[in-house]
Order: sequence, then C-alpha cells, then structure tokens
Amino acid sequence: MSAPQLPIEIKHSQGMAIFMLVCAVFILGSSFLVGVSLNTLTGALILLVSIGYLTQPAIVATETGLEHRNLLGMTLRRTDYDRLSDLSVEGGTFYVTRGGTKEKVRGMIRFFLSGSDLARLEEAIRASRA
Repeated sequence: MSAPQLPIEIKHSQGMAIFMLVCAVFILGSSFLVGVSLNTLTGALILLVSIGYLTQPAIVATETGLEHRNLLGMTLRRTDYDRLSDLSVEGGTFYVTRGGTKEKVRGMIRFFLSGSDLARLEEAIRASRA
C-alpha cells in the first residue's frame, strides 16, 4: 500500500458535527414554536458552527508543518518541523521533535477529530520513517 499524499486534511469529527446540527435544529424549531427569543440567535450560531465543522478541515498536514485552522479556513497556528518523519505518535498522542527536544503537539484532541484522517496521517508518518 502506498503512503498517503500530502497535504492531508484532518477534518472535525462528523459525529460531533451532526450532534451539534441536530441540537441547532431542535433549538431553532422550539424557538419558532414558542416565539423568537435569544434562543433563536443561539440556535443559528450553533447551526453555523456545525456547518463549519462539516465543511472545514481542523488541521492540514504538509511536508513542513501542521496548520491548525479555524472554522473560516484561516490558519491560526503552525507546528513547524523539518521533515514529516519529525512527527511521532505514542499512545495516541502526537509529538514533534525539534532541535533534539520532543514536544507534544497541542490541539490534536482525538475526540474532536476524524479517526480515519488521523489514521492516514499516522500511515504517512510511518511511511516517511521507512
């Protein structure tokens, strides 16, 4: 099997996004039945966030770094490294080695990220070390 091609887009967990979408529809539906209130604004906001979770990647892995993105697609933070082989996974936690020191990659919480996308990244890391 060949190594996954970079860049790898790691999306948000679809289960979490669909749960948020259902909650938003419920809040908006009950808000329109009872009467427009502050809950209407809350439901609309949750609806927009859930659509962002479904459409935008959370992290993009490239040859030189991980780009942590917001729901609008803008890069918020970069975790830079020289080669993809500088990344490692131990016990489900991602680490980057820079200058001989090993640091935990912040913001990669498995519960909120797509498991299949993380598996593709792990496969790419293993292939880069071979």
